[in-house]
Amino acid sequence: MRFLAIALSLALCAISAVSAASYRKLATFPVKSAAFVQVQQLSTQANRQAHPVLVTTAFGPFSGGQVNFIDNPKKIWTSANGAGAANPVSVDGFLWPNSVVPVPESISKNSVLVADGFLVPFKSTGGLYLVEGTTGDFASASPVKLTTDKQGWFYHNATFIDINGDGKLDILTARANKGILSSGGELLWLENPGSVTSAWKEHVIVQGPDVMFQVHEMDGNPNTIDVIASQFFSKKLSAYFFQKSDTSKGYYVDIDTKLGAAYTIEVQDLNGDGKAEFLVSTHENGPLSAIYAYEIPANVNGTWTRHTLADASSFKVIEKGPNQAAPGFAYAFFPKVASSDKKPHILVAGDGSQSAYLMTPGQKDFDYSIETIINVGGVIGSIGIGDVDGDGYVEFFVPNYDQGQVTAFTFSPAAAVIELA
Repeated sequence: MRFLAIALSLALCAISAVSAASYRKLATFPVKSAAFVQVQQLSTQANRQAHPVLVTTAFGPFSGGQVNFIDNPKKIWTSANGAGAANPVSVDGFLWPNSVVPVPESISKNSVLVADGFLVPFKSTGGLYLVEGTTGDFASASPVKLTTDKQGWFYHNATFIDINGDGKLDILTARANKGILSSGGELLWLENPGSVTSAWKEHVIVQGPDVMFQVHEMDGNPNTIDVIASQFFSKKLSAYFFQKSDTSKGYYVDIDTKLGAAYTIEVQDLNGDGKAEFLVSTHENGPLSAIYAYEIPANVNGTWTRHTLADASSFKVIEKGPNQAAPGFAYAFFPKVASSDKKPHILVAGDGSQSAYLMTPGQKDFDYSIETIINVGGVIGSIGIGDVDGDGYVEFFVPNYDQGQVTAFTFSPAAAVIELA
């Protein structure tokens, strides 16, 4: 009975820790120039059912870009081979791969879309590439470019939506151009021709959006497609509303023109009131570095209330070199998959601060505390998040671009160990 009581006490402590979003380190393993990191549901030759796969991108100013696929990442901390079990499958053929987006099966099975290119010499003319795991994995995959080159323009993000109402999913994306004296952005859509063997027809919708964006209903009009864009180079947050029947017709609203270089844009109920807000980060070096929440007004032409969740005091830029900034991407999530919590936690990739952070919601609306999870001594561009071992608790993966490593953490409580001797 004594041992049962000890075990029960330890279990209750573990449950309490999880409710407070306690995390623990699982493993650190090598991944070349780990940059963008994501957990995606894909099938592979070893397991034809969709399951978690860790997807990372790699790039550099003097090398080609790669997308790496690590099948069944939990084997890294559960197998005898340890870090050697990562064994990524690499797909080449990119310049500077950024986010990797799952492709709906109606377009191509077991495929991802890679947004490519960046504002460095010889890397700036990017594109969108479809990568299909035709043999059950990605070992023999060859990227297919779905965009037509526009000199000096590159891509960070894309999503799938039926723009023209023909029943086929099209691609909505943004591209950016950064020259010595000027910069620009375009929101455009690629018309689905029914195949993925060559470039899709492009339709430019509006000038302005450049890096990250989200589609989310804002104006209550079912006949419009609503897009919120964090405009990095023009340093503002804007919302766009265009007609489904004719994308040349629409209007836009500047939500905030004083926040700095806008970066993250996520849709999430951050205060537990049942209504979505926008989670936004800025990518700066100085007083404009921040994490914000924006309330969506009933009238989109009205006042968008901004709440500061974390300010520049949390994000000191350490990385050496030009144009370094912080933070990077921010992600709203629940540490336990089937959570009854109303308010999410937030993970933040510090980018030039070389740290990853956990933000925990408080009792008051939009009140978050912030703590440093790890300082890796290198750039942390993004964080991969997902329950990869199926135990109901989230794992997350923090990259170290400079040193070519990824560190895995989990919110799962450690099993209680009772010594009987």
